[in-house]
Amino acid sequence: EDSDEAQRKKQARVVSGFVKKTLSADPKVGVIVLGDMNAGKRFPATSVADAMGVIRGQETSDPLDDLVDLNGNLPADQRKSHVGGKELDRILLSGALLDNVGLVFRQVVIRHDLVTDDESDHFPMIATFTYRATMGP
Repeated sequence: EDSDEAQRKKQARVVSGFVKKTLSADPKVGVIVLGDMNAGKRFPATSVADAMGVIRGQETSDPLDDLVDLNGNLPADQRKSHVGGKELDRILLSGALLDNVGLVFRQVVIRHDLVTDDESDHFPMIATFTYRATMGP
């Protein structure tokens, strides 16, 4: 394991610990972790052995800290988020944002038509949510 990946895994453990602490206090809280993760592997290759696997909660056996990587909702040929063809940027969600109550994830897109090298070499990644009020008691 190279030192960059080891450092990313340490950082991922900090984020994962925060997610676990937050969700332990209230499992119904919606948590979103997003940004340039410098993911060294494409979505299907993510495992407990890399930082993306750690941040997604794959390093622990507790499902409470598991996060869903929205790249899984994109066709493989639409997942690149960087002009170099890499899948660096990610949006990760806790289960509460997928349960069809309250704020609910609906769609993710990466806008490959909206990049100019003088502003950013990353494509905008946009997640859409709706609010669904709970009904009944």
